[in-house]
Amino acid sequence: GGVVPVATVIFREKPTLPVVPVIYIDNDALSQVPAQEVDLLADKITGRVKKILDDNRLNYRNEVQFDCDWTPSTQDRFFALLKRVRVNLPEWTLSATLRLHQLRYPEKTGVPPVDRACLMAYNMGELRTYGDRNSILDTEVAARYLKGAPYPLSLDVALPIFSWTVVFDEKENYQRLLRKIPEALNDPKQFKPMGRFLYRVIKDQSEGGGDITAGSIIRVEQSKKEDLRALARLIARSHIKPGAVLFYHLDDELIKGIGIDEIKEIVGFFR
Repeated sequence: GGVVPVATVIFREKPTLPVVPVIYIDNDALSQVPAQEVDLLADKITGRVKKILDDNRLNYRNEVQFDCDWTPSTQDRFFALLKRVRVNLPEWTLSATLRLHQLRYPEKTGVPPVDRACLMAYNMGELRTYGDRNSILDTEVAARYLKGAPYPLSLDVALPIFSWTVVFDEKENYQRLLRKIPEALNDPKQFKPMGRFLYRVIKDQSEGGGDITAGSIIRVEQSKKEDLRALARLIARSHIKPGAVLFYHLDDELIKGIGIDEIKEIVGFFR
């Protein structure tokens, strides 16, 4: 029983830069951990982190980040876990991820007992709810959440450079998520535009992790350069003065889509 690790990092190549371990904790799993076992879970996590770093002889800088979209029902458990990690790693910098609603309403959601937080400036809408919008990045939504008072912790900011396809059936029920955008999207014989982000599937498709049957509706969500620039400007003009700017998630294909110069320009907005 209990929470078990499902995605341990395996290194094919040793990174040249210092690494910061990030521990993702599923909120539903956390809700099932009895309060008296939270310390044990924290001990297991810190032991595993140290083992991975040491076994791989990694260059690291005594920092660890916890990624958990905690809710009122799991807040006490999550914050208790962080306090125990602090006892286990007294010399380390602890950080936690922060969603926009947690940034805007710290009195409701609580402030995690860490040294700094990383604002995840993406996933701004209901992914599974049908509608003609981009749930990854919506500057109007972001603007509403950035209006509050300064957050009581030092902040980093993570910006999205990923894209995906959300699949709904013909009755507008959520089906699944595909990590790729269909290559034939601009072919009117295969996809019929239904708005800014929605398309009706005209011909059966089989790519990117599963078949999409004709009649289905897809929503194509991307981090376009102009939207990313607008989001970065919005954050730079807010009370947030990020110590670090992160891009999620960093891989060669996504970098090609945005461009290194573009990334440098976006980071420049915060300097």
